[in-house]
Amino acid sequence: MASEALLALLRDAEGWEAKPYRCPAGYPTIGFGHRIPSMEHHELTPAEGETLLAEDVATMEAAVLKICPMLIGEPQPRIDAMVDFAFNLGPHRIHNTTLEKRIAVKDWLGAAAQLRHWVYATVDGKATRLPGLVKRRERAAKWMSEGVV
Repeated sequence: MASEALLALLRDAEGWEAKPYRCPAGYPTIGFGHRIPSMEHHELTPAEGETLLAEDVATMEAAVLKICPMLIGEPQPRIDAMVDFAFNLGPHRIHNTTLEKRIAVKDWLGAAAQLRHWVYATVDGKATRLPGLVKRRERAAKWMSEGVV
């Protein structure tokens, strides 16, 4: 089960929007980064936002553990690091990456180094290093390498 530290990171990194908005990738989104089918959605209460966040995190954790079963039994911060990654980019982005390979052999320092590479987003058609992603990945890398919050 996700830690309060992960939930705090997600709240901070995703921000809160009670009304639908388009995320940087252009997807209709609401709450704490919850993807919705269209921009037509009722305004959320904070309680509804927290419920959606908890559901999204549970979904991402299940997906991460299916893709990386070697994380089962590892300290929660290592799992949380990958749940944050999946929450941000989608669990499908883990497949066939050096990050996945480092986790498979329990090379936690190598996995942490790989997390630090995922700090770019397309802005105006160009790959751009985003300070918010640098901060987010650094925290996840620490969790991965140390196994503690």
